[in-house]
Amino acid sequence: TSPLAPLIPLARANHSENKIALIHGSLTIPEKHAADDYPFSAKEITESPFAYVACGNWHSGFEVVKDRAWFSGAPEALSTQQSGSGCVML
Repeated sequence: TSPLAPLIPLARANHSENKIALIHGSLTIPEKHAADDYPFSAKEITESPFAYVACGNWHSGFEVVKDRAWFSGAPEALSTQQSGSGCVML
């Protein structure tokens, strides 16, 4: 199941202005994610009450939803054959 799904009702019940989520799973990309990788969608993030979602699990850093969600990637290069690892988000 999506790691974001159980956080959404909690965030909606909280009246704080800036809500941030930290999740660990895989973005749903056909042929790229596995069902047991806790898949979530960009649409799910867009429709959520979170101002920002920090995503983890993939070793490459990239923006999931413009100005709203990123995979931070792994700070160390885990393999010479893996592209996009070895980055840090500030």
